[in-house]
Amino acid sequence: MRFSLRALGLTVLATVVFVSPVFAQGLSVESKSPPSVVGAGPFVSLEGRFSIALPPGIHGFRPLSLDTPAGRLTGDAYNWTMKEGRYTAGFVNGTQSMENAEATATIFGNIRQGMTAWATSKNGKLIGERSVELDKHPGLEVKLEFPEAILWQRFYVVSSRLFQIVLVVSTDQRPYEAEAVKVLDSFKVLSEAEVAAAVKAKESAAEPSPLPQEPVAARDGSDAADDRLRGAVKTVLQESESLSEIQKIYGRYNDHLPCEYRYMDDAYESLYKSEKRVEVLSGFFAVVVIVISCLGLFGLASFVAEQRTKEIGIRKVMGASVAALWQMLSKDFVALVIIACFIAMPLGYYLMNSWLDMDSISPSDIEIFPILGC
Repeated sequence: MRFSLRALGLTVLATVVFVSPVFAQGLSVESKSPPSVVGAGPFVSLEGRFSIALPPGIHGFRPLSLDTPAGRLTGDAYNWTMKEGRYTAGFVNGTQSMENAEATATIFGNIRQGMTAWATSKNGKLIGERSVELDKHPGLEVKLEFPEAILWQRFYVVSSRLFQIVLVVSTDQRPYEAEAVKVLDSFKVLSEAEVAAAVKAKESAAEPSPLPQEPVAARDGSDAADDRLRGAVKTVLQESESLSEIQKIYGRYNDHLPCEYRYMDDAYESLYKSEKRVEVLSGFFAVVVIVISCLGLFGLASFVAEQRTKEIGIRKVMGASVAALWQMLSKDFVALVIIACFIAMPLGYYLMNSWLDMDSISPSDIEIFPILGC
């Protein structure tokens, strides 16, 4: 047990602090004008089950995977380059629970010893350390000073997982030091309810928006170029091969969650399926309403004409024309129809406009009114 914990502590130190040799392929985003931490975030990692007050759009990501004497360690690390400093937040999963006094003392002792030696080799020194807690979980904060920067690191042990938050403040960023350190205090381990809420929010955000109904102007660049992502196509795989590789990678880092996927064309089809259903039902009920209205109007006209048969005969004998008789019988109905139109057209315009606003491209007001008039 003691050997495994020591090996785990030293391996975590080598994996998380000396990151370059063991990181798998990741991504990084360049930015000419780094954003500020003020008002940023929160960033939520569903894999790591934590949040921190940094922008949701990360500037770098690297998955961790390493075989050690203590077992296989896996995890993720996220990077941000901000105006106030450079941040890294990540985690690694151990093979056994580390949240007991002996285990945490061994791990933190190894980390303290290794970081002191590392700082000395870089012309730096350990200038501060203290014990911290995160929701009653043990933690360690160390502060290192180098000629060109100051580095803070916080470690938290939560069951079999070790979290790490890193802040590097260079010499020219020292005026923002107080604001930068506040971000470390915003780190939070998510509960099951918070993870479920984050998953639901992510699923809602992943729903595609309606397709535009008009051609979109061609672009010179691409989404990757806009986000300053750089990469190269190494291998072109068939669809089945791509899905198989994606499932393998997903299972490597999220073996406790099933790998679920769907095609984008299926997502768009399901998005418009409800619109098609509304179209069919609206057309059917519109025809039924029109037929019932015509029958009612015809019955009312027949009833009025039957009641005024003698009056019509007398007017006809007195020389009344067909147009005059028609005007006499229909003026009451026409007045009711006009009143109904004045009530229905503004209401129909409002409802139609509200419905069309949900689409990406809507007709203008001038186009809507003739349709309502018809």
